[in-house]
Amino acid sequence: MKKIKLMIVSFALILTMLLTPIVALAQYEGVFSNVDYTRGSQIRVFLEGNQLYFDVAPQIVNGRVLVPMKKIFESFGLTVTWDNELRTARGTNQSTDITFAIGSDKAIINGLTYPLDVPAQIIGGSTMVPLKFLSQNMNYNVIWNGDSQLILISKSPIIEWQYEGFEAVK
Repeated sequence: MKKIKLMIVSFALILTMLLTPIVALAQYEGVFSNVDYTRGSQIRVFLEGNQLYFDVAPQIVNGRVLVPMKKIFESFGLTVTWDNELRTARGTNQSTDITFAIGSDKAIINGLTYPLDVPAQIIGGSTMVPLKFLSQNMNYNVIWNGDSQLILISKSPIIEWQYEGFEAVK
């Protein structure tokens, strides 16, 4: 009788271990299910499944995507300030204080200095900041789909079946 109980408990444990990843996958699958993977004329950015619209289109500079600072800061829940004299963009909330200086290859996050692959810069009259660096330092997951020119950003793990553009229209 003890062997039967042990077998039942073992089976239940194994079943739970096998089903947990499947349930987790189903939980995250729908976040980007509404995304159109048809290649557009501009880079599109989706945050938690919702497309962000910018005054100045995202730009690729030296292999990094830069986006307008004000819109992305506000989308991440940061209060935006601009110091015209120092030419710095600053975003703050309860846990984060991040500063980008125009032309600098460093950013300051909560008092610590971090290197940037591409500095913040002004393009089309808008202060542009490196999206991946900012997103990852705000604890977001980021995926770039080059064939569709899409950037997907989420706090949750991104389950993105069209990754690498398998269903993108070229």
